[in-house]
Amino acid sequence: MAETVVSCEYPECTWKSQKGLLDTVVKLLEMHFSAKHSPKISSSHQSSKSAAAKPEKARRPELAAEMSEEDWNYFLARWEAFKKVTCLEGEELVLQLMECCCEGLRRDHHRTYPSTSSSVTESSCLAQLKQIAVRAKNRAVHRVKLNTLKQDKGEPVRKFAGRIRSLATVSDYSVACSKCTIDVSYTDEVIMDQVIAGIADLEIQRDVLSHPDSKNLTLEKLLIF
Repeated sequence: MAETVVSCEYPECTWKSQKGLLDTVVKLLEMHFSAKHSPKISSSHQSSKSAAAKPEKARRPELAAEMSEEDWNYFLARWEAFKKVTCLEGEELVLQLMECCCEGLRRDHHRTYPSTSSSVTESSCLAQLKQIAVRAKNRAVHRVKLNTLKQDKGEPVRKFAGRIRSLATVSDYSVACSKCTIDVSYTDEVIMDQVIAGIADLEIQRDVLSHPDSKNLTLEKLLIF
């Protein structure tokens, strides 16, 4: 087979292949096209792709004018996550905290603390908002409500345990140690007892109650029972 030479088809390009077999020079031409004449992505297209890849901005949690201890604890969890994502600090952090308030709560805060200075800290601002927004209840109210909780039909046991935990955390299940006077929490034990008492399936409840190793049964083991 005779050897040949091929040139680039682009008018402004002076590239020529070395003399060789047709298959060889065609491959060289393809490599040249790929390296020198492949279409380039415009900067505007690149910027639009990078913009599309940006994650959605973190949503600021909302603080209502009247809320329970349970709702307040949920707000605090959302607020901590918001701070972590936004990396806010100092005065800007306090400003964003106040923006979480509904208009009614914002007005009540202004009436209660009209002379709040710009040097107020996040912790003091949270204490002020909690005092205004949270409806204080006797812990006995929460405990009575907790003892009435039952698993709904088709409700996953972990979701049921979550409902119990949300009330248990504001019910102050703790006792002072007789030796060191430090408060010792027994919240997990209360949650486990109520999960067992409120199980919708009576057959499963009987199996749990008759478990041979019931003394060593933990909450996590119960939830995967």
